[in-house]
Parts: sequence; C-alpha cells; structure tokens
Amino acid sequence: MNRTGALQDIARIARQHQLSAEDISAYLIAQGDKDIEGQSHILVSMLSYLGGLLVFCGIGFFISLQWDDFDSVSRVMITYGPGLIALVLGIAKLRDARYIKASTPLFLIAAFMQPVGFFVLLREYFQGNDAAMAAMIVFGPLLVQMLLLFYKLKRGSLLFFALAFGCAFFSAAMDKAGMEGDLIACVLGLSGLMLSAVINRTAYRGFVPFTYFIFALCFAAGAFELVEDTALDSVLIGVGGLMIFASVKAQSRAFLCASVMTMMAYLGSFTAEYFADTVGWPLALIVIGLIMIGLSAYAIKLGKNISRAA
Repeated sequence: MNRTGALQDIARIARQHQLSAEDISAYLIAQGDKDIEGQSHILVSMLSYLGGLLVFCGIGFFISLQWDDFDSVSRVMITYGPGLIALVLGIAKLRDARYIKASTPLFLIAAFMQPVGFFVLLREYFQGNDAAMAAMIVFGPLLVQMLLLFYKLKRGSLLFFALAFGCAFFSAAMDKAGMEGDLIACVLGLSGLMLSAVINRTAYRGFVPFTYFIFALCFAAGAFELVEDTALDSVLIGVGGLMIFASVKAQSRAFLCASVMTMMAYLGSFTAEYFADTVGWPLALIVIGLIMIGLSAYAIKLGKNISRAA
C-alpha cells in the first residue's frame, strides 16, 4: 500500500510539473553517479594522504640512516629545503581553486621542516648550548614569516602556525629572562585563552576549540605547580570554578571539557593532600565522587546550552 501511494504521489507531481518518465530516470541515474563519485573521492583522498604520509616517513627514515655520511651543507639542505619547497608549493596551490585543499598539508610540512632545518643550521655552524636563545633565533623569524603570509593569504592554517611559533618564541624568551616553568605555563595559557577568544570572533576560528583545550590545560597545570605545597593551594578550587565560568562565557565545549577535567584534578589533589591519612578518607572519596558526578551532569547541561546558543 505504501509503494502504491508513493507511486501515485510521484505520478501526480510529474503531471503537475510536466515531467516525463525519461526525465525522472535520467535524474535518478545522475544522483546515483554522484553518490558513487563522492565515495570514490573519499577513497582517493584517503589513499592520497596515506601515500603521502608513507613517502614522508620513508624519506625521513632514509635520511636518518644516511645522516652520518652527509656533510654540514647537505644536512641543512635536506632538512630546511623540503620545508621551503613545501611552503612555496602551498602558496602556489592557492592560485588554483582545484588544489586549495592541498595547501594545508603543504603548510604543515613547511611548519615542521623549517624549524628542524634552522636547528640543524645552528648545530652545524654555531657553537654554544643556550637552548632558549636558539629557540628564539629559530621561532622568531618563523613567527614573522607566518604572520606576513597570513596577512597576505588569509588562511586559518597560517594563523594557527603563527600562534604555535609565537608560543614557542615567547616561552623561550621568558625562560631566557629567568622565569620559572610554572609561571611561564600560566602566562602562556592565559594569553593563549585570550587570543583564542579574540580569534573565535573571526572567520578563522576553525582551530579555536583545539587551542582552547590546550591553553586551558597549560594554564591549569601552571597554576597547580605555582601554588602546590603552599598555603594558597585551596585557591585552586576557585581557579577551576573561574575556568568553568569562563568556558560558559566563551561558549566553547572544548574549553568546558578542559575546565571540568581541571576541577576534578584539583579536587582530587586537595582531598588526597588533607584527608588521605584520616579516618574520614573513605567518606571524602564518596563526597568527591558525588561532586564529580554533579559536575559532570552540570557540564552536560552547560554543553547543551552552549550548543543551542551556537
């Protein structure tokens, strides 16, 4: 009965719009071809990425096996050269709409190989063991490079790499200035969260959930190391609460996930520090478990509110 009714509806619509059986048949065949083409495109893309990864790994293994046989010039050329070539090819791909998607993997190769080439250059031709200064020399120019390319090409991947190189440069600069690692993590995490909030208001926010998650954990770890074993360790509970509040204001589920994980870790550390050697430890475990369940339920509710708001 359902098939008969469906055919009657099709016939009525065909008569209404003056469609022939040949028109309907041709449309169905074309739709089937599109489905097959889409599946083929996915398979071709997967095989292409996998093949490129295998080629890249093979070249890397070959270079590592022959590394001792190369002179200094060759070592610099085979590390920095592929990164520069990939960067040029990535820029060239943006000029043809058919190959725009291929630019991001090329920029990724460039962002990985160029720092390696610079570090090899410093190791081969310069003396010293100042790791912070070396990182500043390498990541400073790369930060400027990526910012200039982003200004010219307006690609989100370039902005992401600029953000990564900027974090590496400023962390090295703060280390060179004598700052402790926990304070560096706090500063970078907080700065990264604010930058992510700014980028989230632009058209290049595709990578922002990832940076929210990473910078939130970086800030949380730095804050924990900063006040651990001090009289201010109870402040961490407030820090976790502020992070959850900030994630709701930022309308980010990734930030919320990192904030809830941070709060659970802070509560677990706090109870282990002050209640582990007391009779009330089992009760404390029960209490902390109930709090975590409540937090998880509240986080799910907040996540739904964020999705609706988005």
